[in-house]
This record gives sequence, C-alpha cells and structure tokens, in this order.
Amino acid sequence: MAYKVLYREWRPLSFNDVVEQEHVTRTLKKSVMASRIAHAYLFTGTRGTGKTSMALIFARAINCLNPKNGNPCNKCSNCIGILNHTILDVIEIDAASNNSVENVRTIREEIMYTPSVTKFKVYIIDEVHMLSPGAFNALLKTLEEPPSHVVFILATTEPHKLPATILSRCQRYDFHRITVDGINQRLNKIIENTGVVLEEKASKMIARIADGALRNAISLLDQCLALDEKTITVKDVLECAGIPNDLAMEKLALAIFEKNIAKVLEITGKILMEGKSPSQLLQSILYYYRNLLICKSVTNPEEYIECTTEDLLRMKRLVSKVDVDILTYVIKELSIADALLKRISQPKTYLEVVLINITTMNLSQLEDTSLLERITSLERKVNNLKQAKVTPKELPPIVAKKVKPKETQKSHIQKKVESLDFSQVIKILTDDNKVDVYPYLLGSHTVINGEELQVIVTSEFNKNMILDSKDNLKTLIKAIKQITGNQYIVHLKVGDKEPNNNSFEDMTKKVAKELGATVNFED
Repeated sequence: MAYKVLYREWRPLSFNDVVEQEHVTRTLKKSVMASRIAHAYLFTGTRGTGKTSMALIFARAINCLNPKNGNPCNKCSNCIGILNHTILDVIEIDAASNNSVENVRTIREEIMYTPSVTKFKVYIIDEVHMLSPGAFNALLKTLEEPPSHVVFILATTEPHKLPATILSRCQRYDFHRITVDGINQRLNKIIENTGVVLEEKASKMIARIADGALRNAISLLDQCLALDEKTITVKDVLECAGIPNDLAMEKLALAIFEKNIAKVLEITGKILMEGKSPSQLLQSILYYYRNLLICKSVTNPEEYIECTTEDLLRMKRLVSKVDVDILTYVIKELSIADALLKRISQPKTYLEVVLINITTMNLSQLEDTSLLERITSLERKVNNLKQAKVTPKELPPIVAKKVKPKETQKSHIQKKVESLDFSQVIKILTDDNKVDVYPYLLGSHTVINGEELQVIVTSEFNKNMILDSKDNLKTLIKAIKQITGNQYIVHLKVGDKEPNNNSFEDMTKKVAKELGATVNFED
C-alpha cells in the first residue's frame, strides 16, 4: 500500500478528534442532535486549522444512520461510503480551479436532483474567495433558497474577499489559530507508536514554527521522521524547516548592537550558505527582535515568548543595555524590508544593505523632531535680531548692495505655505500604492524656504532608494503639489548629516533680505 502522509492519516474523523475549535464543534454537534441543519455554512480561518476536516465530519454527521451525541459513527454504510468516496452525494469543489460562471451553473443544475443514497447532498466549496464576480452573482439565489436536500459549506482563508451578499446568506464560523500547547499535545500523540523519541524542545519548536496551523506542524514532523533518526532534536527541526536557530540570531543581534558591520555580514553569509533563503532569515530576525522588545517591555516575557529558560535569560542580558527606541526602529525597518523583499531582484544584496543600514543607525535618526527643534532655535535667534532693530549701517562691512529681483524670473509659488503636514503626502502615496517611494519617507519631515522644499529623511539608505529612479522624485513632487498647490524645487537631505549652520544662514539671509541687504558668509 502506498505511503499516506501523516496529516492525511491523522485527519480527525469526529468532532471530538478536532484539536481545539470547541466553539465550532459544540455548536455543530448540537445542531445535528436537534436536526437544525442550515442550508449554508461559512468556515473561515488561517490555513491548517481544520476547516475542510470539519466540513467532512459535518457532512457525515448529518447523513449518518447512527449518530452518537452529534458525532458520525464512521461505521454505517453512509459514513464508510463518504470516507471512501464511493458515495457521490458529498461533493468537494476547489474554487481556485472551478471559479467560472459555467462551473456554478453546473452546480445549479445538479442540485435539483435528490441524493442517491444519503439524506443531504453536501457541496463543500474550498477557497471560495477565488470565485469570479460573475460566479458569485450566479451563486447568490441558489445559496439563499436551495432545495431542502442540499447543504452548502464554504471554506476560505480570506473572508474579506467575499461579497456581503454571500456572507449574509451563511452561518459563519471563525476557526482560531491553534495554540502551541494544542499542537504540542497532538504531535506527542502522533509520535507515540512510531518508536521515535521527540524531544520536548523540538516539539515546541515545531509548534512555534507552525504559527497556529496544525497541518504545517504535522507536515514538518513527517519531514523530520524521514531523517530516520531514533531521536528528533531541535537541530533536526531547524534543518528541515530551513530556519536559523536562536543562537545564530543572538550573535547577529549582538553584532548589530556593537555596530560591527563585518561581523554582521559574516554571520549573514554563513546562515545563507547553509541553505536558508533571505526571506526566511529576515523573518527570523524580525521575530527575534520582537522577542527582544517583549523582554525589554514587560516584566513577565515568558508568558508571551515560546522559548527555553536559557534562551530567555540570554535575551534579557542582551537587551539590558539597549534602548526600546532602537528595538522599535529596527522592527519598523525590518517590517518595511520584509514587504519589499519579494519585489527585489537581488534579495541577498538587499538584505545585506538593510542590515548595514540598521547597524550604522544612531539615536539622532530615531528623533523625527530633532532637526525641527534646531531650526526653531535658529528662528528664535533671528527674531531676536529683528527685535534689536538692526539697520543696514549696523551690519558687518561685508554687506553688499541691495538685491534686485530679476524681472524675467517667474516664480512657481502660487501661494505662501509656512509649513507642510508631511503625513498627508505619505497618505496620498500610500493610497496610490507607491511602494517604491513612501516606505522610505516614513519618519521624514519638511523645511520650506521660498521656492525650495527640503525633505529631511531618516537615513542615507532611504535617500538613495528614493533617488534610485527619477520617477520616484517626480511622484513625490506631484504629491506635494497636490497638497500645497505649489511646484516646489525639492531636495532630499539626511537629518543627522544636515550642517548646523545651513538653516541659520538661510534664516539670516531671509532677515537681511527684509532689511534690504545682502550677507556673505565666510568659511
């Protein structure tokens, strides 16, 4: 007999076998016992939480000849026929490949015929959100008033993509992510009769990697069993999953905190050479920094982090001298990079650039208002000059003649704008899905000086990414014009590299212009 993978072999056969999801199993069991069967159900939730398995159990339960407390007996002819797929009254449809109006029209024609053997003809439509708009419209009337012998069970991981008209016609059940303890207990039950020892740390590691999806956990366990080892260790799990261990993440985080770029690149290269993808590595770093932030922010991190006591103590020591703002900044940068990595043609290079960027950061990059505060201080100095009533005669001898504006020069400024709410500009770029621009503008602010508008970005990396394409700058200028109505000359500058005297020079020139004088500055 051909080998059957573990997640199929251990698929639950009754409501009592389903891991967690008690809020769903309890309701469905009582509805079977009371014979209160609705005509349409919607099962939603992340992958691997039991939606299709629950649909098959429910289909057998409502057609079982000898149900027991709402559960199918799995021994009668109807249950055995449905399990063996010899009874065609339970139809599973993959909406991803049967998503046209013609497919729905076929269903509408078939439901008019009564079931051949069972009491109910059950249609299980998996990934129902993949149906086309036309197919949804064709399904509406049938879903609202099907024949009394038909039950629809729709399953989806993305319920927000379903029309409201479909949602309103179904009883909805939301499947929760399965907890680490629930997955851990199931894995230990599966491994009992295999003769293989599954270490407790390895079991919890599988549960953590599964991220609430039991099918993912069982598939990873099946892959570990293929190693044909007597004992499954954490190292085996990490090798099969293709992710780096926490010790490597600790070394990488320490190198970043110490601003050791060479060490960061060395560790990154070693992990990637082991076969891990840049995406897997980036997500592992992001998750590790999330754990570090929790260790720094709460007094009982063990309640929110799945790791050993030793790993938790090492993380606490690592963040003891690190500021929360630094951890938050790194998480934000890594989150943006994770969203963009899928679109980059050279993900390894991009990941290295991102890690170098966060390694060379400094606290001035984290303070969005630092430059504004400096400019406010300079404006205060200028106001003091005004109040002193400085005249052209009292200016230094380097004062030249009055500036005569060029008559041929045409200003692009239609209206005077003192300041700009830069968050409005970012919102326009976000709404227009300008991913190549807006992620690098987060945390930026502007300084307006006549026809020039300076955008102060948080790092040299962000500046270079925006200037990588002329279209990016054009898009930014267009968004600024949409808010202010003016065609500014836009310059990009890095906040922590802005010379302290530039803004003072600009403000002094502005005062001199009001006084009718020209000021030249010596080096």
